[in-house]
Amino acid sequence: MWFKILRLMTTASVASATMAQAGISALFENPTMDSGYTGVSYADMAPPMVVSGGPSGNYYQLQPNGVAGLSNTIAFVPSGANTSSIHAEFDFRMTPDANGQSTEGFGFAIYDYVNYGGYIPEDFTQLDVNEEAVTWEQPRWNLAFSVGFDLFDGAFETQKNMITLNADGRRVAANVLGFNINDGLFNRIVLDLENTGDDAVASLSLIRDVYGAAENISVFEKEAVLGFNIPGSGLAPTDPTGWAVAFGGRSGGASTAVGIDLDNIRVNADAVPEPSAAMLLILTGGASMVIRRRRTQPV
Repeated sequence: MWFKILRLMTTASVASATMAQAGISALFENPTMDSGYTGVSYADMAPPMVVSGGPSGNYYQLQPNGVAGLSNTIAFVPSGANTSSIHAEFDFRMTPDANGQSTEGFGFAIYDYVNYGGYIPEDFTQLDVNEEAVTWEQPRWNLAFSVGFDLFDGAFETQKNMITLNADGRRVAANVLGFNINDGLFNRIVLDLENTGDDAVASLSLIRDVYGAAENISVFEKEAVLGFNIPGSGLAPTDPTGWAVAFGGRSGGASTAVGIDLDNIRVNADAVPEPSAAMLLILTGGASMVIRRRRTQPV
């Protein structure tokens, strides 16, 4: 009988854990297998598109090389709520002009889907906590956690080849890399974001030239994100409108407009366990202990 009860409880626990996971995936090989997304060109030229011929097959051209004045985005369907942690991976490639110059950069955001009305706005339509304009390479979006990849030393940027962590309208941390990230190679980003009470912690690594030398570089390690939780943390686990994911890029002048490509996007989340699921796990553990104890008793 104990075996039957244990099997039923284990099955229920596995089912509950499966339901607690949410996320997106876009490999751009088969549209029916990718999570739903929308690509937009706010400048109404050179829209983002799926392109063939990448090192792992198709990839997503967020913006082509050499086209000035672009502000392009790709936004995915909302991915879940009541999330305790998020693990994200994606490949990116930034291609400079013939002289090796590039502006401006791109960003990745995990944002509050409901409060943004389903999308993150175009550049310069929002101000951060210091009343400065927000751009995709410096994505200090309110009600969002974001990563910026900045190539240009300008009014709001202090260094080239800078990666930043941002949350709720402010910069959390910045790291200036000792090499060009607009090297025309695919690099992979690995991000872990986890709620810790009323705050969060973030770690980010970069695998440089992921299809070649594959050098693993730690950029941020357990960086404290004070006063921030993953959007939608207070919603019901079944509510699909808590948080969503978007990428956006910008190009500068005609002679320095950067090309930006994305691929192998995977964002997975774990939800806060429901009380019933937690109780099932406790009962499962207790039942298994009883069975082990009975087996070890002498006959």
